Amino acid sequence: MFWIACSLALLAADTDVLSVSPRSAASSPQPSVRGCQWQATSANFVVRNYAASHDARQVAEHCERWRAKLQKYWIATEQESWTIKCDVVVHAGIGTYLHAVGAGGRQTFGSSLIRFDDAKHVARRLIDFRGDSPLGIAAVPHEMTHIILADLLGGRQPPRWADEGMAILADTHEKQMLHERDLTSGLANRAAFRIAELLTIETYPAASRIPAFYGQSASLTACLAQRDDPAKFVEFLRRSLDTGYDTALRDIYKIDNIADLENHWHSHRQSLAQRNSGSAFHGVRLAINETVLEAASRAD
Repeated sequence: MFWIACSLALLAADTDVLSVSPRSAASSPQPSVRGCQWQATSANFVVRNYAASHDARQVAEHCERWRAKLQKYWIATEQESWTIKCDVVVHAGIGTYLHAVGAGGRQTFGSSLIRFDDAKHVARRLIDFRGDSPLGIAAVPHEMTHIILADLLGGRQPPRWADEGMAILADTHEKQMLHERDLTSGLANRAAFRIAELLTIETYPAASRIPAFYGQSASLTACLAQRDDPAKFVEFLRRSLDTGYDTALRDIYKIDNIADLENHWHSHRQSLAQRNSGSAFHGVRLAINETVLEAASRAD
């Protein structure tokens, strides 16, 4: 049993660093990483690097910091180290990347895979990304969200909208603004979804509605994450898988049902637009110290 998630991200990056960079006093403790430019191991990751512009040690450090950041946001605490480490492969170019992730990944720069055993325990974690473009390392936070979410639902497939919505909140501000633009357009041309439809989508929608799907998934996820402690969102997903959305909404968010959620979401967007000079962008940005990304990859 497994699912695969691919993402496209936008972020500037650097290259060609062979040693761990110093941290400021205000930054979090530096993760312990062993290895060389081409292969490195940390508490939770094994990195194989085939791109001369990258350093496996810095990629491992980048992954550790994002793992900690995402766990702190979504479950309020960092979990124990994974028994099954996550493999991270930095590809030299599109050829080996597509060989690993399949032809369907041609328009992507990063991909994640989670495989479960018969007991629904994670048997493999894997992130592939292209090392020939800064968009590759920029896709890591998005893919890391998919990897982390796999641990939190007991081996069950997360709802498609929540899986993508959570991951998009780890994307850059610029990428999120593109999704907000797509949602605004989708609402205007009626390509967006009724909330009841969005919550029950099991596969990706038709190509014409994909942009609205991503934007609306991120917007609804942010709406609920901002309503209360973000850690309650994962509990809401667990409850919804067990008892259905209406019960989960009442138990976790004091929202009566899906119809009430739709009204709340529209009101939330209207409130944001009134406060932000017409923009209904949710404003959630899960950022970490950008020097970590600069250390992982430096531009010529």
